[in-house]
Amino acid sequence: MSKWALGQFASRSDLTFKTALTADLVTALHNAAPLPLFPRNDLAGRIVVAMQRNGYWIARHPDCFNIVYIEGMDPDGTPTDNRNNVFNDLRIVFNVQASVVPKIVGLWEGTTEPSRKWTLEPMNPDGAFHIKFGQYKAWVTASTIPTRRSSRRERSRATAIRTRRSAGTSTSPSTERASASISTGDTISRTTTWAIRAPAASSAARPKGTANS
Repeated sequence: MSKWALGQFASRSDLTFKTALTADLVTALHNAAPLPLFPRNDLAGRIVVAMQRNGYWIARHPDCFNIVYIEGMDPDGTPTDNRNNVFNDLRIVFNVQASVVPKIVGLWEGTTEPSRKWTLEPMNPDGAFHIKFGQYKAWVTASTIPTRRSSRRERSRATAIRTRRSAGTSTSPSTERASASISTGDTISRTTTWAIRAPAASSAARPKGTANS
């Protein structure tokens, strides 16, 4: 919990917070109920309901944002066929408005999986890197591994996360995650605040680009 968050909580509780916890503030924290949250039946609301079903923490202050990656989903919420080596995943940023209703404030196509190149030719001898589904916190801005084209600024997790590595003999995401061993990564780009897999698509989706680099 940050000092900013403690200050916001203290203000809402009519308490004073400077730099240290007080007995009154600790008691108030223990007795506090979560801020209200009323998801609607839209994409933001369905994502929030899925997060709650999985027991994930949701930032509810209007000035805070939640970053979500969903595998195999179009920007309109339609499931894709989730093929490998294609940008067919979704990164979503949402917050909980002052009206206590979640709202999507940013949405981008992307990928949560390594490309075919790095799956078949992994940089690590233990195999290609795959993020384990779940929720992760503590983010910093960092650069990806430089390539011949450029080094990109992305969101990275500052502490270790749970991961899986595949042997590079398959490009099927479901096969790789089921068979790969669990390892621990340090500062890794393109990790998720939380991630789930969308329901299977009933038909093939139009490809939006490849993930060869």
